[in-house]
Amino acid sequence: MRNWQDFLLRGRYVWVWLVAALSVYMAWKASGVEITQDFVKVIPETDLDYIAYKKFQRDFGEDAGIILLGLTLPENPSSAYWQGVGELTQKLWHLKGVSAVLGLPTAPILSWQGEKFKLDTLPLPYDAKSWDSLRQHVPLYQGFLWDKEGRSVVIYVQIDSLFLHSRAKHVLIEQIEAEARQWGTRFHSEVHISGVPYLRHYVAQLLPKELWLFITASLLLTIAALWLYFRSWYA
Repeated sequence: MRNWQDFLLRGRYVWVWLVAALSVYMAWKASGVEITQDFVKVIPETDLDYIAYKKFQRDFGEDAGIILLGLTLPENPSSAYWQGVGELTQKLWHLKGVSAVLGLPTAPILSWQGEKFKLDTLPLPYDAKSWDSLRQHVPLYQGFLWDKEGRSVVIYVQIDSLFLHSRAKHVLIEQIEAEARQWGTRFHSEVHISGVPYLRHYVAQLLPKELWLFITASLLLTIAALWLYFRSWYA
C-alpha cells in the first residue's frame, strides 16, 4: 500500500497534466453538444390517447414552435400606433426561420362581398372608435388576439421546424426579442414575450453559465480541501 501511495505522490505532476489534457479534450468535445428539444417518449405508441395526440399534431401542428408577443395598448391608441403594429408583424414575418405570423393585420376573416363570401384579413384600426367597432363585430378572436377589455393584443410567431431543432433558433429568438423590444421603446408600449421556444432558449443559455459556476466552485473547494489536509500548496 505504501508503494502505491509513493507512486501516486511522486508522479502527481504527471497525473495533473494528464487530467488537464483530458479535461481540455472533453471540453472540446462538449462544445459540439446541443440540447435536444424532443421529449423522451414514456408513453407507448399504441396508447389510444397518444394516437389521438399525434393525429391532432398532424392536423393542427404543435405549439412547441410558437412565440407569443403580448402588446399593452396605451390609452386611445393613435393611427400611427396601429400602423406600427402592422409594421412589426411584417418585420417578424420576413425574419429567416419564421414560417407564419398571426396578428391583427394577418388574421383571416370571411367577408361578404357581392353575392359570395371572400377570405380576407382583419383591417387595422385607426382610432379608439374603430378599435371598439372591430372587437364588437369580430368576437371570434376575443380572448385569442385581444382581451375582453381591449387593453392588449397578441401576436403569434411560428418558427420553422428546421430552425426549432438546431442552434439557429437561438439567433432567431434573439432577433425576434430585439425587434419587439425596439418596437416597444419606439411606441412606449409594454411588450411581454412567452412561449415554449422562448423559455427553452433561455434555459439553454443559462445551463452553460451554471455549469461553469459549478465547475469553478468544485475546483476551488477541492483546492481548499487539499490545502487544509496537507498544509502544502504542492499537494
